[in-house]
Amino acid sequence: MGKFLLFYSCKRQSYNLTVKTCNLKTYYEQKQGEIDEVIVGERKGYLQSLKNNLTSKQYIFQKKTAQSDGIVSVSFRVPNIISNNMKPFTDGNYTKDCLIVTVEELYRKKLNIFTQISLSRQTVERGIERISSEICASLNTITTSFVYFSLALDETLDLNDITEELLEFVSLKGQSPEEILRILS
Repeated sequence: MGKFLLFYSCKRQSYNLTVKTCNLKTYYEQKQGEIDEVIVGERKGYLQSLKNNLTSKQYIFQKKTAQSDGIVSVSFRVPNIISNNMKPFTDGNYTKDCLIVTVEELYRKKLNIFTQISLSRQTVERGIERISSEICASLNTITTSFVYFSLALDETLDLNDITEELLEFVSLKGQSPEEILRILS
């Protein structure tokens, strides 16, 4: 490595070298001080510029990753709110339009981030389906530890007079057969 740096520095200083061991050794001993100063200075400057460049690139990636994570999080939280309020999937577009108008007025610099949030009907539908599948998976995991369980069905009407059935888990552990029949009837 030392020979490479010596040869490199000498080429930069426009010296002619003949690469013979004895000539190279003599030349190196004569010019040692000058070359070391140039090499050390250049090396420090070059390493510092590499460090600064790397740090700035890492910051850009970290910032973009944090923004992407936030956008994905919002793309799941808004459909969760929509489904909890029993609103149609198309309300995602309406919600996004409201967000964009608000951000245009208050935080114009952040508008680019908010326009990247996807709240289309398909995205809201997929988000609700994923939330539903996660709930089903966690229920499947929990129910494997049950010793006994029973099912109770309840029929109600929603806001649009559509019949909905509610499924309820009732523990039967420690109850007599008469109490179980009373619960089922």
